[in-house]
Amino acid sequence: MGIIKLLYNQVAKKDTQSVNNRYGSVFIKNMYRHHEKLIEQLASDLANKGEFRLKIIDLSEVGGELISSLIRKNINAEYTLVDPCKANLDLAKAQLGESVTYIQEGCREFLSTAQNESYDVIICTGRFESMTLGVFIRESTRIIKPNGKLVVFIGLKDSMPELKRLCYKVIVQHPEKITKFILPISYPFSRREVEKTCIKGGFKTVVCGQGKHVFGFASGKGLVRWLLNVRILEGYEDMLNLKNKHVRESFIKVVEEEQVEWITHKFVYGIWEKIKEEKNKKLKSKKNN
Repeated sequence: MGIIKLLYNQVAKKDTQSVNNRYGSVFIKNMYRHHEKLIEQLASDLANKGEFRLKIIDLSEVGGELISSLIRKNINAEYTLVDPCKANLDLAKAQLGESVTYIQEGCREFLSTAQNESYDVIICTGRFESMTLGVFIRESTRIIKPNGKLVVFIGLKDSMPELKRLCYKVIVQHPEKITKFILPISYPFSRREVEKTCIKGGFKTVVCGQGKHVFGFASGKGLVRWLLNVRILEGYEDMLNLKNKHVRESFIKVVEEEQVEWITHKFVYGIWEKIKEEKNKKLKSKKNN
């Protein structure tokens, strides 16, 4: 479990773009070491494919770090990076060059239009937009080739309870500042739920586990700045309009009154392999009997 200190007073005097880059990169870099364990396992599994050129797609929205890691591990593949943010794609392109295909779309939009059995590997370590886990697995099953791999890294429903509690308090204090209502993203409750959903979707488990990462903050200002730029809290930062000065100041005050210094991110990770249709039918038939 990693514990980091995001020291607001070290970056407060820098321009906004520098702060954005600092906080966004801090989150990605600290979570990336958890992602990397999965990538190492995936690379080990894919190394047995020999000279066969794989088709691998990354839907993670964390830049090109995961694809870069696979390339460094000499995984021979046609890589595609999907991200709704042009700035992320531009940064990835500067790092990875023209050998990767770049698509500016959201995860759900891309999955809904992708061809059947068109990829050997799907990687998704980000949130699934407005999709439930079940919808994501169903679409992934459709576009992954038989024996293909699905790599998932997803937050749990009870992740970051400290932040959710703070958000509810600020909403009560400033109902007039709510600009829109957003239904919470349907995150899974447990590792068991994730594994069960993947198996039901036609996959077998290669590896599956649960973990957590604790982020530390030196001040309420640091926490709010991080929340604004990392955008991890299910859209609450939009509903609350934390860019509004009065709302932001109220949030900081609540953080300091509650003495919140640590945020606990809980997640499930795993690799699943798609079962061939014939074998999957036999397993379902055996289960029913």
